Amino acid sequence: MNRSYFYMLIAALCWGGAFVAGKIGSADVSGLEMSFYRFSIAAVCLLIYIRVKKLSFRIGLRNILKIAAIGSFGMITYHLLFFKSIALISVLESSSINVLAPVLSAFFGYLLFREPLNWKGVIFLLSSSFGVLTIIISWDFGNLLMIGQSSGTLYMVVAMLSWVVYSLLFRRFIRGVPAAISSFISMLSSLLILLPFILIKGAPITSYGISVWAVYLFMGIFATFLGYTLQQDSIMKIGVARTNFFINFVPVFSMILGVVILGDEFRMINILSLAIVFTGLVGYMREKEKSSVS
Repeated sequence: MNRSYFYMLIAALCWGGAFVAGKIGSADVSGLEMSFYRFSIAAVCLLIYIRVKKLSFRIGLRNILKIAAIGSFGMITYHLLFFKSIALISVLESSSINVLAPVLSAFFGYLLFREPLNWKGVIFLLSSSFGVLTIIISWDFGNLLMIGQSSGTLYMVVAMLSWVVYSLLFRRFIRGVPAAISSFISMLSSLLILLPFILIKGAPITSYGISVWAVYLFMGIFATFLGYTLQQDSIMKIGVARTNFFINFVPVFSMILGVVILGDEFRMINILSLAIVFTGLVGYMREKEKSSVS
């Protein structure tokens, strides 16, 4: 097996674990606290990585301000809504909604900025969306009328859409900046915005138990920093399309971890739903790769 493929499976496992960790943490602490400490730990790891790789922060004040504005919007909005969602719905449902973000980003990129889009890919996107829908409604189409009444589902949909907007703005306005630098600035600006609210909340770090710190450390080191560095290494070696393919494994890993760690109910019908999502996303990635080659 290509080493990069193995690394991306590890990254997908870490990202799938983030949904389980968020579920565990939401029982004891708020999304505000989990977001703040996740960013704090990941930012420290990123800064060490930047120093080791000898990357430069000399990217211009204008770029720094744009990254801070766009990055803090995406990071804060997504994570606060993500943590509210994961407290209310299953890790499988939440991760399945989230996995559509890259392809919706491409779709809205075409609508708003006329970025290239293969229309065969749209068909695959719609099939993946159908697969996600079957997970949300548990294959009971009578539940379609109830979707709007599930606040957890709505939180995750809005979180995912906010990440799509963030991705589009980043692609449009930020160019030529190393990903590690832009990620660090985004997290640092998010921390500065969240800090006053953390101080107002007044929860000292000594008040958190071992399980909460385990959640913080896992999300900061593994789900954020390690997942990010493995992803960036993979992009350089096997390309963006092949790297993004492994995002499809996130709901699979989240379902397995949810059953093993959280005791979630295992339903065979969910295998069919995931197969539909997986097939649609694989088809989309293949069409995208064909377009980039041609």
